[in-house]
Amino acid sequence: KMISETELQFTLAYRAVPLSSLGVVEQKHANWMLSRMFEFASWINQIGYSHAGINPESIYIMPENHGMCCISFYHMTKLDKPLKAISAQYKNFYPPQVFTNKKAESNIDIELSKRTTIYLLGDKSGSGTVLRKTHENEIIDFLRKQGDDTIQNYNEYRDLLRKFFDMKQFHTLSV
Repeated sequence: KMISETELQFTLAYRAVPLSSLGVVEQKHANWMLSRMFEFASWINQIGYSHAGINPESIYIMPENHGMCCISFYHMTKLDKPLKAISAQYKNFYPPQVFTNKKAESNIDIELSKRTTIYLLGDKSGSGTVLRKTHENEIIDFLRKQGDDTIQNYNEYRDLLRKFFDMKQFHTLSV
């Protein structure tokens, strides 16, 4: 419901926890979190927008049902239009062409989702380099590789998950 012209209040069926509050998460949890971020990015892109603000502060997860919600749409921009702003705190998460093209593109949401996942796995820089010692390199390579097509990217990711993980098992996250 509208609280004021600038405030909106909503109620969720399940409790939601900001990604930024989780600390380092196990790969099995990062898997479903990234899946939700990719699904969200695909939906936003299909309706003609780039969210352009996916990061640990804007994404909340619902541990009980593996759901996700986004609490901020401040950076959202129609695709191919000039970006008005980026998240200064997470500027190193953005793909390099953001700083030259300065326009909303679908790959922004893919890259922000990947970098947010790298952050969750324990590399706060979002680069993923340090994770090579502790995580499956094929997954780290995927997270570091730029993708342009949200659907193709999602399908490639799901194929990777099927290769390395039991996709039917629900992993309870205690927070």
